[in-house]
Amino acid sequence: MISKVAKVKSSSAFNIKTLNEYLRLGHKDDLKMENERVKSFFTLNMYSDDLETATQEMMYTASLNTRSKCSKYMHLVLSLSEGESLTDEQWKLVAKDYLNEVNMTDHQAIAVRHGDNGKDHLHLIINRIDTNTHARTNDYLLYRKLQKFDEEIEQKYNLKQFDHKANTTHDFQQSALSRAKDVEKKTEHQSLLSYLLEHKEVIKNSATSWKDLQNKLLELDCQIVVKGRGLVIKSLHKDHQQEVKASSFDRDFSYSKLVKKFGLPPSDLNKEPTEQEKENVKQVKSYVAIPLTKKAKRIEYTAYFFKKIESRGDKILDKGDKFIVKKLESSDTVRDLLKISKKRFGNGNIRVNGDRNFQRRVMDHAIKMNIDIKLSDPRLQREYEQKLRMKLHADINRSMQTQQVQEKLKEQNRIIQEQKQREQELEKRKAENERPNRRNQQYTKSERHQSEKTKNSHHDFSR
Repeated sequence: MISKVAKVKSSSAFNIKTLNEYLRLGHKDDLKMENERVKSFFTLNMYSDDLETATQEMMYTASLNTRSKCSKYMHLVLSLSEGESLTDEQWKLVAKDYLNEVNMTDHQAIAVRHGDNGKDHLHLIINRIDTNTHARTNDYLLYRKLQKFDEEIEQKYNLKQFDHKANTTHDFQQSALSRAKDVEKKTEHQSLLSYLLEHKEVIKNSATSWKDLQNKLLELDCQIVVKGRGLVIKSLHKDHQQEVKASSFDRDFSYSKLVKKFGLPPSDLNKEPTEQEKENVKQVKSYVAIPLTKKAKRIEYTAYFFKKIESRGDKILDKGDKFIVKKLESSDTVRDLLKISKKRFGNGNIRVNGDRNFQRRVMDHAIKMNIDIKLSDPRLQREYEQKLRMKLHADINRSMQTQQVQEKLKEQNRIIQEQKQREQELEKRKAENERPNRRNQQYTKSERHQSEKTKNSHHDFSR
């Protein structure tokens, strides 16, 4: 038996309807019939055995706690090894044992049994809110309790024995790589942590003092500084300033271990190196956030606009699938936000929530920018659609007017061209008429004879 505490997303913190739909029908992009996916289901400590009614009942109980802002549900996955199976009654007893182990014996629970992946397993959704006190039960370090309890369940039901202690050993190198990958999934650029991990052996083995460590990091255009109660490694590059916890880079770089190794850090550790110090140290490489995928340009596009928004004093939170407006004063920020949303979600997939003044403000800019949006306020949505129709008619009329003007201009140009052609033809004819006749210029025979006579009659005084 292997138990795993699955994460319940923040969007499901107060609503588990989507989670139950996934357990029944699968992913929304690949829906299946319920009888294909679900072997059986049952409820514990609830009035209804119907899955949809039980979901509403659990959500009502969770709503009675108004103080807790964390997730009010626990998603526990209990999985058997391949070839093993338990009956529905045995699964019910196992679910009750796990409820008792996590100190939630009287809490509401919905269990959905699956076998679609080749292994018999149970999804157990537990309501963390107590039905009597309406307080949220804490489950700190729950996975350690469950690892020990899994062994007891295996012995009780004669199941295959797993080495659960082997799973407790933590590979810090692997966890550092996974943290770097998580950052790179969001940013689509190489993270500072993965850049440092590429040079881990050089940094770790060559440092014998605080000064050596700083010089070695300076070769990589980085610096280690004291921040709060620990240490961070930050990049000195002007355009790619990032920082990571030194202990996440390597466990031997925690504050306590480096103090034991090198002594207390010098007072000028946080002082940024001068240009002369940088020149004295031969720089090997500098951290630059290299784009990893084609989507990186989209991230850079968003980052460019967010810098402009921050420079205006406005505050917008980027949650990936939505933007949360904390402070908005400049109209330029509204336009930039619409540009980012159009690039990320596509034209027509932008939904605007908030008060009426904010929605109206976004609506006016969206109409000017020809960006299709959807407003949560139905009255504003109707007004928006009416304004769009009016703008469309105005654009059509304007285009028709421009088309008519263009046709008139074409007609005028045609008339002018024809007139020019006629004038050229008239000038050509006139020039031909004024040209002297070649035959008229020639002398007749008699005139030529007469001219020769007169020429001979003149006295030649040169003799």
